[in-house]
Amino acid sequence: MDAPPVQYVKTSDGYNIAYAVSGQGPPLIFPSPNLHSLQQLWRFFPDWLEGLASRFRLIQYDSRGEGMSTRGLPEAIEIDDFTKDVEALAERLRLDRFLLWAFGGKGLIAVRYAVRNPEKVDALILSTVAVSGRAWMPVFYSMLPNENWESFLRAITPAGLTTEAAQERVREYHDAVHLDDWNTWMRCVSTVSIEPDLPRLSMPVLVLHPRHFRSLSAEEPMKVAASAPNARFAIIDGEHGYGDARQGLAVVDGFLAEIAGQATQPPAAHGLSSREIEVLRLLAAGKSNHEIADELVISTNTVNRHVSNIYAKTGAANRAQATAYSKDNGIA
Repeated sequence: MDAPPVQYVKTSDGYNIAYAVSGQGPPLIFPSPNLHSLQQLWRFFPDWLEGLASRFRLIQYDSRGEGMSTRGLPEAIEIDDFTKDVEALAERLRLDRFLLWAFGGKGLIAVRYAVRNPEKVDALILSTVAVSGRAWMPVFYSMLPNENWESFLRAITPAGLTTEAAQERVREYHDAVHLDDWNTWMRCVSTVSIEPDLPRLSMPVLVLHPRHFRSLSAEEPMKVAASAPNARFAIIDGEHGYGDARQGLAVVDGFLAEIAGQATQPPAAHGLSSREIEVLRLLAAGKSNHEIADELVISTNTVNRHVSNIYAKTGAANRAQATAYSKDNGIA
């Protein structure tokens, strides 16, 4: 299967984001991992992408500062700025809901987006992800590139390639990102921890990790899975960040079949939305409406509306009754 044609969408803050769409089925947004571009991936990992395109409407994109998207990241960029790339795609393609799958440091972006937009994300899949950006071997990923960019790129080239193939891979890495943008990205993620975000993920989560991946201990994705309320964790064969495609796709198939089965079961009597469940959890934790608004980054009026809906759907007359309901129904 050939790589799909590249298109562009402009973010709310002016970045041109390269994206490509292939396949049919439920929409799956898939950011290119660091040091790759969306078209390179079709040469490097065709088994993965062909498998995904046979199951989903696969929507790949290159994050700002990488691949075929706008280069030149500002020094003051924050992880939340990268979520605007996803927002622009969802708006352009008119996606009400979708699956979101991210690898490595891009998982930090995916988690932050999912927490802020639970009504958009049906399920979240994370591969080789860590709770904190600092878990990614800071000496290797931050210091070596500045000492010798070429040596760093050769060092991350997968083992087992011929000399010619390894040289081609290094050239592809060069094309995918500039050193200045790499340094800015590393400084950004080194300050990020998704530990406070993980308990707030209301959608099903699948965490994957290759058994022999050297750059990140399996303990890190285990921590991620243990902290998300509705998460599963699976180790698959493989040395590179993707792992074995056949095993990985089989695990994803099982995960999606499981949550589809849950979705076809009779709905709970309360019929609360994902956002209302999130508000109810915070309400049950003793948070005021103003505190809930601050934590969810929404207006107090929006929280007031969610609380009114919660009362109407659960039959609660006050916060105490809503809290009791949440505990009785396994929400809190």
